[in-house]
Amino acid sequence: MKINNRFLIEKVSREVIGKGKCYFRLVLVTLLVHPISLLHADVTVDANQVAITKLRIKAGLFLSQATLGYLPHEVIFLADRMNAIGETAALNEWITNEFSKSYQSMVALADKTIAQDEFDDEEDSSSNPDLNVAISHYQPHIWWDRAIRGNDRLRQRVAWGLSQIFVTSGNVDQGRLAARWKQPLYYYDTLLQNAFGNYRNLLEDITYHPFMGINLSHLKNGKGDPDSGVFADENFAREILQLFSGGVYLLYQNGNYVLDSNGNPRENYDNDDIKELAKVFTGLTYADEDGGVPTANRFYVTGRNYKYPMRMVEAEHDISVKNFLGRTLPGGRAGDVDISETLDIIAAQHSVPQFMARSLINRFTTSNPSAGYIIRVNQAWRNTDGVRGDFKAVLRAILMDAEARNSIRFRESTLADGKVLIQVDSWDPLHGRLKEPVLMMSQFLRRYIPISSEPSGTLKMWNLDGSTRQPVMRAP
Repeated sequence: MKINNRFLIEKVSREVIGKGKCYFRLVLVTLLVHPISLLHADVTVDANQVAITKLRIKAGLFLSQATLGYLPHEVIFLADRMNAIGETAALNEWITNEFSKSYQSMVALADKTIAQDEFDDEEDSSSNPDLNVAISHYQPHIWWDRAIRGNDRLRQRVAWGLSQIFVTSGNVDQGRLAARWKQPLYYYDTLLQNAFGNYRNLLEDITYHPFMGINLSHLKNGKGDPDSGVFADENFAREILQLFSGGVYLLYQNGNYVLDSNGNPRENYDNDDIKELAKVFTGLTYADEDGGVPTANRFYVTGRNYKYPMRMVEAEHDISVKNFLGRTLPGGRAGDVDISETLDIIAAQHSVPQFMARSLINRFTTSNPSAGYIIRVNQAWRNTDGVRGDFKAVLRAILMDAEARNSIRFRESTLADGKVLIQVDSWDPLHGRLKEPVLMMSQFLRRYIPISSEPSGTLKMWNLDGSTRQPVMRAP
């Protein structure tokens, strides 16, 4: 393969390896038409520094995969632990420590920051001339503050990855008032809460989340009336199968397509499945202000409420028999019962572990995982003490897999002055992933630990969507 495209970025960093003792040159080469990233590094060190230098490079690679950003001293500390207790033990120890960390609610931080700034969260710059930015700008303030300064580094990286799989957008029903602009923060809190939890629980939480309900239009999705040509909205039913579970096509455990007799990929579902599944997700609307269930006559007129999951209004739930994915739900049942059994069926689909394994691997370590890598993560998904889809086990499998940890190679040569030149590159030019703009920005900014001068202490980063061209919580 001939690479004739230009370098997109070359970053020189001297802090990670050692103060003045060597240099570390990282060149990220990308093809404009292929998701390829190649790591090239030349490191010159004293002969007695070769071993620790390699460990520091490995530690830096690991932290770049597992966090939204890290500091030089964190690389040095992790490398020292790898040297003291072994590479595998040290990295597993780091992961275990991250699992034990609690998270800070983004909504709670937003409320605290606004209150300390003595603003009413219903205000915006048009109604208060003393407020120099629209109140909705607190949304990026909070996200970037946590991304750059948060202590729960793995949880933040996982939530960011999940937000790219279970996609919603703040561009939907957006507004400056708190009833609207905080909705992505409520949803992101759900991802943070479930980052180290269980896939089935996450699936339920996003199904009932009003922000997802707005994005995929199953909020206020009333039962249909086929005789009048009115049918249940199919949007969420389609996306939960296509994007949030097993994908369009049936997959072997290694991620390859299962083919039919004509050599075409076999589909996981058809349009009839979607039509039937849409009936399941009828009857959901906003909770009352106190979190209760609205009366039937308020189903379509309930006010926005993102503090609570959507509630089931039985009068608007389709109670007919439902047939989908080879299963049958009996008629006449409560809506929440229908949804619970449906989510069990979806989560147990054959293709879910391999589809989600590839999706998650893509968010952390490589865009082109091997069949073996997918199988190993797939096995962690299926076989964790009888719990299917345990994110802790899956994340450990992704980050600790040999394909992630042994993706670089070292070549050494002794120079005339007795120093050692260590050349670092990738074993496989197709391995790795192009670092997306948000990660490049967050990892760069975390390196310099910006300090806030605000009374609230919150780092009020401006909205960087225009700079990164990768909107946070505002998918196109």
